Amino acid sequence: MNGRPNPASPEPSDERDEIARLLPAPADWDLPHGRHLRHKDLLMRHIDRDQATTSTAAARPGRRRLRPVLLAPVTALALVPHQATFALGGLRR
Repeated sequence: MNGRPNPASPEPSDERDEIARLLPAPADWDLPHGRHLRHKDLLMRHIDRDQATTSTAAARPGRRRLRPVLLAPVTALALVPHQATFALGGLRR
């Protein structure tokens, strides 16, 4: 066809060997056992601290503010009797 090998077919072993020779050796990413345990312990402390702060925040609800969507109609309804009294009082003069 066009001289290229089929990507689905395995590479010839001589090309694979050539690539392996050119690439650096893979790094060793494993931590020593003591360091692994230290990081695991730190992670668990962070998780415990986050859960403790979340549970205390959920246990004591904060002061809730009225939402402006609810505050405006409630305020308007509270002022209606005062406005009516003022309007009627002003008419009696």
